[in-house]
Amino acid sequence: KKIRFSTDFQVTGAASYYNGPFTNTGPLPPRANQKTTYTIKWTLTNTANQVSNTEVRAALPINVKYLGTFSPANSDVTQDSRTGEIVWKAGDVARGAGYGATPKTLYFQVELLPSVSDIGTSPVLVQEIKAKGTDASTTAKLEAKWNPLTTKLYNDQNYSPTNEKVVQ
Repeated sequence: KKIRFSTDFQVTGAASYYNGPFTNTGPLPPRANQKTTYTIKWTLTNTANQVSNTEVRAALPINVKYLGTFSPANSDVTQDSRTGEIVWKAGDVARGAGYGATPKTLYFQVELLPSVSDIGTSPVLVQEIKAKGTDASTTAKLEAKWNPLTTKLYNDQNYSPTNEKVVQ
């Protein structure tokens, strides 16, 4: 008998202003009626087996715009014209990605235009992140989720709680 174990497949997300491959612009903290750009990072990891046909997607709030800028440049990233979701067709994620092997990572840039009603809040930049794929060994359908990303830039190298909330 053969015993097969399904891989532990995960997606994580982070928002930043200073980290990543793009130069972001606009005020920090974000100001009502002024545009600020942010870098979004999605990372896929798994343990035991290759994951194939991997896709990651998330919706953007109405006051956030996808700028069409992403890295690595050869990534398959689109914005679904029907749903408005950002869709990354990540393909195969190598066995051990993030656990000894390099995780699969995508960066893209968004622009927030907060309104006066956002003053005092930390607006959402990207809604819940959803990933799916197929375990290449067990053929199990895999799904993973990550919480929405906001202007609380915990993973940013220059993180400061004073830069989280929209100001006048």
